[in-house]
Amino acid sequence: MRLFYFMFLFFCFHPISAQLSVSPSNTGSSFLYVKNLVLYVEKDIQLEKNPDQATEASIYLRKEAQLIQADKTNNLNSGTGVISVFQEGWANAYNYNYWGLPVKDNAGVAKTVDRIIYEPIGKTESKPVQLTSAFDGIANPLSISRRWLYKFGGGTYADWEYIGDDFSLEPGWGFTMKGVKGTSSSTVEGVPNNPGNRQRYDFRGLPNDGNININIQKDQVLLLGNPYPSALNLKEFLIQNTATTGIAYFWDHSDSTYSHYLKDYEGGYGAYSPGAGAYVPAAFQYYDESADPTGNTGETGKTYGREFSPIAQGFMLMGKTNGQVSFKNSHRVFKRENNTDSSFRTPQEGIPRLRLNIDFDRLFVRQLLVAFRDDASPGEDHAMDARAFGALHTDAAWMINFEPYLINVLPFEVEERIPLLITIEENTVLKISIESLENFSPEAIVLFDAEEKLYHNLYKSDFEMELPSGNYEDRFYLGFSEVVPEVPELSLEDEDDPAVFEAAEIIYNKDLRQVEVIAGDILEEIQVFDLTGAMIFSKKIYENKHYDYFYTGNLREAVYIVKVKTRVNQITNKKLLLKK
Repeated sequence: MRLFYFMFLFFCFHPISAQLSVSPSNTGSSFLYVKNLVLYVEKDIQLEKNPDQATEASIYLRKEAQLIQADKTNNLNSGTGVISVFQEGWANAYNYNYWGLPVKDNAGVAKTVDRIIYEPIGKTESKPVQLTSAFDGIANPLSISRRWLYKFGGGTYADWEYIGDDFSLEPGWGFTMKGVKGTSSSTVEGVPNNPGNRQRYDFRGLPNDGNININIQKDQVLLLGNPYPSALNLKEFLIQNTATTGIAYFWDHSDSTYSHYLKDYEGGYGAYSPGAGAYVPAAFQYYDESADPTGNTGETGKTYGREFSPIAQGFMLMGKTNGQVSFKNSHRVFKRENNTDSSFRTPQEGIPRLRLNIDFDRLFVRQLLVAFRDDASPGEDHAMDARAFGALHTDAAWMINFEPYLINVLPFEVEERIPLLITIEENTVLKISIESLENFSPEAIVLFDAEEKLYHNLYKSDFEMELPSGNYEDRFYLGFSEVVPEVPELSLEDEDDPAVFEAAEIIYNKDLRQVEVIAGDILEEIQVFDLTGAMIFSKKIYENKHYDYFYTGNLREAVYIVKVKTRVNQITNKKLLLKK
C-alpha cells in the first residue's frame, strides 16, 4: 500500500500544485490523506478506485482539509476513483439542513443518496448510509429518511419537488435532508460521529470542478448549494451573479421542534447581504398545512458569519432577471469553519451598520439592519438590499420602492429619514431599540412619528407605544437628526394644471396609475417625497432619455412631491394629489 500522508504539510507555507493522478499499485491501495490543509491542483484530477474497501478512496480530506483547482471552464476530473470529505449537519431528526453536493456520482448505476453519502467508520473506511422509509433517521447505524429529500426551484410551496431515491442532482443544486436521532460514539481523528444533533457525513465521489451554470428566472427562487470540496467565497459569488438579487437566504430552525407535522415547525429564513457585510437572523414562525405562516414563535435565530460558505452548505437565491447563476473556481477559497455559533468567524468589515430590534408585545422580535455606503442608492441595489423572505401577519421592515426589506444599504445623510413599515394584526405594544452599532456613531439616532410629529432619541431610551391593528407605511421613520428637514420648494400648488416648467413636465396619468415625466434635456433622476420631507422613492436614469414614468398603484391616496433633475442640473418640483 502506498500512503501519501500530507499531515507534514501543516508546516509548509505553499500548497501542492500539479496535475494529479492517483491509482492503486501492484501491491495494494494508493491514496492521499490531507489533514487540516489545502490541496491545490492546477489542472485535472484522474482517480482510480482502490480494491480494498477500507482504503477505497483516492483522496481523503480530513480535519477541514480542502481541495481547490485552478480556473477552467469544464470539469475535466475523471476516473472511477473518489475523494472522501467530511461535513457535519446541525439538525435533529425533525429539522432540515439545506445541503449541496461537493462531488458527483461516477459509479454509472442508479443514483440514490447512498451512492454519495456514507457513514464514517475510521480514518479511511466508510460504509454507504442506509435509506429508510420511516419518518425518523437514526445515528447508529446511520440511516437517512428518504421522506425528507427535496429540491426547490419556483415561487410557492407547491414547487418543492420530492427527489427521494432519484438522487440525480446536477452540481450546484441544493437539497433538503433531515437529521437523525440518537448518538454515535464512533470516533475519527478523536471526534465522535454524532455527539447529539450533529451528525457527520462522508461525501464520496468525483470532485466537482470548473464552471457550473444554472438557469434562473426573474422572481424565481432556487435552492442551491456550494458545489465544491472547498469553502465558497459567498460574497464574491453573490456580487458577480447579477441575474440574482445578490442576497442569500438561509433556513434556520428551533432546536426544540420534535414533530414532523408542518403545523409544528418552528423556523424561518435569515438574509446575508455582501454589500452590507452582514447577516440578519431569522424570525421563527409557525406554519399551517399549506406552509403559510400563522404566527411568530417568539424566538429569533442566531447571527452567523456568512461571507464564506463551508463545504456542502445550501442556501436560497432569488432571480432579479432571466439569466444564469454561475459557480466558478475563482469563487473557491480555503477557509476553516469555527465550532462556535457561526459557520465561519470572519473579521467585521469597516462598513457602518446599525441593527434595530422591533419587539411586538415582548413575544416576537424582528431584527432589521441598515448599512451605509457612498456607492449605494436610496433604491434597491444588487447584493446590498435584502428583501423580506416571507410575509408575516405582524412584522416590521424597511420600505424601499414600496416593498419590505430586512437589510437597507444607502448613502449616509444626517437629515435622511428612512421609512419603516410596521404591520400589526392585533393590538400590540411596539418596542423599538438599538441592538448594536458597528463602525457607526452618529450624534443622534431618532425615531420620528409623523402622525404625532414627535422625535424619540433611541440613544436615551427605547421607543414604546401601544398600537391598534393596521399597516403603518408612512408613520415611522428612522433618522439621525432632531432637526426637521426642509421639504423641497414647491413650484405648483394645483395638481391638475399640466403647465410645462423649465426642466420638465410632470403629469399624473390616473387611468394608467403612473406619473409621467417629459423633459427638454436628458433626465438624470426622479425622486418622490411625502409632505414630511421623507423620500419614499428614488430612480436614477442612466440612459439618454427625455421621457420616463413610475407606477403609483402601490401608493396610498395622499399628496406627494415629485422632484425631477436633468443632467444640466435643472430641477423641477411639483405637488401631486394621487387618487385611486
